[in-house]
Amino acid sequence: MDPYGIPQAVKVLDSLSEEVPEASPLYFFLIEIITR
Repeated sequence: MDPYGIPQAVKVLDSLSEEVPEASPLYFFLIEIITR
């Protein structure tokens, strides 16, 4: 993954997690997988 892709993905997922708070643990889990 390109270095600019990860912060952008985090920003998008962060804005989504604000709309759907109960889903935020799932987004953090996906970020954990992506950044490995």
